[in-house]
Amino acid sequence: MDEGVVTLLLSIGAASLVPMAASIAAYFGQKLRVGALDIGGKKWEQAQLTINTAIKSAEQAGKVGTLATNIDKKKHAMALAKVLLAKQKIRMDDAVLSELIEANVWETKNAPEVKAPTVEIEVDKAVETKVEVKPEVMPQPSPEIKVGDVIENAQG
Repeated sequence: MDEGVVTLLLSIGAASLVPMAASIAAYFGQKLRVGALDIGGKKWEQAQLTINTAIKSAEQAGKVGTLATNIDKKKHAMALAKVLLAKQKIRMDDAVLSELIEANVWETKNAPEVKAPTVEIEVDKAVETKVEVKPEVMPQPSPEIKVGDVIENAQG
């Protein structure tokens, strides 16, 4: 095989391994943190939804100009997540919460874009449509009424 082709294949392989390794590491890191939290089932789902809500709130505040930097966004997300998790009686270490926020933001930013499927519809040109047009019904003119006519015909 040509040396240039081998070098190219090795470069492509190395370039594709880095994102895969990072995502695998993030996955297992998150699994380890969740195991350490001893949160499972419904509480874990609630915690994930709460963290995602806090992140969306911070992103929205950043878009409207309330939060200027990513550090401000993270502080906002951390504070909001702490309050919301406390209301749900879910306790979480600040370091773990910080890592979960980072992991969720990373997943959101690096998730592949999903496009809606397109559907093509063929129209049969042989089908005729008939539209019946009805003439407009013209309102009948009312007799002219003059001010004097009303007074003359009035009773009482």
